[in-house]
Amino acid sequence: MQLYCKNVWFMNEMFLGDAIQLCPDLLLLHYDFECFEEVSAVVAEVLHEYAGKYNRYVEVVSCDEAYVEIYVEPEDYTGNDIYGFLYSIAEEIRKDIFKHTECTASVGVGQNKLLAKLGAERVKPDACCVVKDWRHFLDGLSLRKIPDVGYKFQKKLEPHGITDVNNVWDLGDEA
Repeated sequence: MQLYCKNVWFMNEMFLGDAIQLCPDLLLLHYDFECFEEVSAVVAEVLHEYAGKYNRYVEVVSCDEAYVEIYVEPEDYTGNDIYGFLYSIAEEIRKDIFKHTECTASVGVGQNKLLAKLGAERVKPDACCVVKDWRHFLDGLSLRKIPDVGYKFQKKLEPHGITDVNNVWDLGDEA
């Protein structure tokens, strides 16, 4: 999430105290947890519907993140465009979520959870991303964008010249 206040950009990794220092008149809104849980349950229902349609399952990670594994047969889509078909499923999911909750959603489609998550992060707050070529998709990606690579770990890697995915690839078997 990015917030904007008086020519200052805030990132979701920023500590609240730092954000308030940069923008003292920052307006903070409290979560409505009960409503959040209700919407989360509706989204989970939508996702379970798609998982059932494509013979797979849903893994709910948190109240605002879930993974849907789907399995499609070649006869499920026309032509050879599996990526177009997957994109259309992702768009259907987003539209159904909005129809039932009036909330936007980002959907990432990838060969694994990491690629799906990074795809969704790339198109926030309201779009779809289908990762066709993982090498092209990850090319130049800052390691900080990878889940669980935090500030401290990043600082340990920087002295070794490791700041992005390409630096890790360059290590070859040494990595």
